[in-house]
Amino acid sequence: MNKLFLTAFLSITAISLDASSQGSPQKNKLAAVVNKSAITVTDLNNRVKLAALSAGLEANPEAIEKMKPQMLRTMIEEKLQLQAAKENDIKIEKDAIEKAMKSIEEGNGMKPGQLTQLLKDNNIPLKTLQDQIQAQLTWMEFVSQKYAPTLQISDWEIDQEFEKHTQNATQTQYHLAEIFLNVDSPEKEGQVQQDFERLIQQLQAGAHFSALAQQFSQSATAAKGGDMGWLSENALTDEISPAVKSMTPGDLSRPIRTAQGYILLGLIDRKMPGESQSQRLDVLQTALPYPPGATEAQAMEVMQKLESLLKTTKSCADLDVAIKKAGGQSARNANARLDAFPEAMRKILASLEVNNPSQPLMTESGGLAVMVCNRTEEKAKEFSKDDALHLIADKRLALLARRELRDLKRAAYIDLRQ
Repeated sequence: MNKLFLTAFLSITAISLDASSQGSPQKNKLAAVVNKSAITVTDLNNRVKLAALSAGLEANPEAIEKMKPQMLRTMIEEKLQLQAAKENDIKIEKDAIEKAMKSIEEGNGMKPGQLTQLLKDNNIPLKTLQDQIQAQLTWMEFVSQKYAPTLQISDWEIDQEFEKHTQNATQTQYHLAEIFLNVDSPEKEGQVQQDFERLIQQLQAGAHFSALAQQFSQSATAAKGGDMGWLSENALTDEISPAVKSMTPGDLSRPIRTAQGYILLGLIDRKMPGESQSQRLDVLQTALPYPPGATEAQAMEVMQKLESLLKTTKSCADLDVAIKKAGGQSARNANARLDAFPEAMRKILASLEVNNPSQPLMTESGGLAVMVCNRTEEKAKEFSKDDALHLIADKRLALLARRELRDLKRAAYIDLRQ
């Protein structure tokens, strides 16, 4: 299976496009007409530039052209979603859009206003991102208002969902991400398969999974970069279970056919039974680098130096001072959840006593070691029957949203100009 790299929505990557994809002669040309709304070539070019920026792709003309057909289909769907919401007097306030943008900045470690500057530096109008966020928020509100009041969920369904979650402690759990593409009709099967081939090529070229999910996935998880959260073994559907169980963290599945379409899965992490206890850790991570162009013998000297240094330190403060004095670096993770660390690191941290360093770990660039400075037990929030109710409702609404969009597309007048 392919390995994937999961990150937040936007990646700080400089983008430069060939003039042929952004030139003024195309400014007023139409890419498509959706009922009475137009999508211009300029709109499409800006959106593709945004997708390339967020995915961390090198935006050469060939890559840009390959992204355009799929992006145009996404923008057509957004037009239909906005039109349906407008007909039902649903509006998203400016504050909600600004809050979403602030969340993107925080998720990428940006300072306030840095996202706006990043777009400006890459010649992407701020409105391009705002329009995408507005479409996502508006559609969620439309589906909720139209269908949530009519949902009927029985007590036995709630009990069944609740029972599943009470068994989590005895089952392996998987942190998954997804990209889902709907197959509206049999004739769309080949098109969706081609779309996934392009997405996989982009992932292999270094694109970020979460950014592609944000831009192209037709699942409710798209707004979260495809993040499905933690799922226990018995919560996996029969369609995806065999693939998930054969994956290791970082793996990317093949596209899997489901009843509604195709799904591409990424396994972010996995927890074995008994690992689900909630702990908060204060962790010091240290690194002692090899000299430039180090030989094997020089690398071993660094590892021996690190091992000796670890034997003489009795606290995080001691280790921090010693590693920096030796020419290394350190970083502190304060109040971090144990289950937020990767699987291999979790196993190391779980076995460490406070103020006892780990064994030195050899990497390509130097020696690494960690120390737990403090550990506290956190009482996990109990999964309630209300939680089970909301979980079932969210799944139902996601299915109804796909059906609603399918019906909108079938009834719409769509004139493709590109």
